[in-house]
Amino acid sequence: MLVSEIGWRQAEPLRRLVLQWPPGPVPGDLDGGAVHLGVHEAAAGSPRSRAELIGVVSMVQYPCPDRPHAPASYFWGMAVQPNRQCLGVGTAMLQQVLARAAASGASVVWADARLPAMPFYEQAGGVAVGEVVHDPIAGVLTRRLVFDLEPGSTSAGYSG
Repeated sequence: MLVSEIGWRQAEPLRRLVLQWPPGPVPGDLDGGAVHLGVHEAAAGSPRSRAELIGVVSMVQYPCPDRPHAPASYFWGMAVQPNRQCLGVGTAMLQQVLARAAASGASVVWADARLPAMPFYEQAGGVAVGEVVHDPIAGVLTRRLVFDLEPGSTSAGYSG
């Protein structure tokens, strides 16, 4: 697996397939500071240029409502090809998000996570906060998820 930066347009088809999002950018996609990551997997003997996109996630520096004074990164649109789920792709993306956020000086990483994904994030050290809400863009129930990256916090040493 190779994790690299991609454009939001490259992430869009996989997000639509997995997350059932409408076409076009979502809030954050066009932010000049947004980073969109893709996980590629090349078939045996294939050149890297033909590697299949099997996972995507986006992130940007943005304050967390639950930690308003802490430097924070927000991530969204994590999606993994259905036939590649539960094989470590999501873990690789989350590790990249947390590492990049920490490297940028963030002490908090957060997301509005779909309820079925909460166990994955909680197992990785994230903490559910706030109430369950209906996300008008995704059209699903979500709950805020927070990773505290400060030393000694629950999610500070996440390694997958």
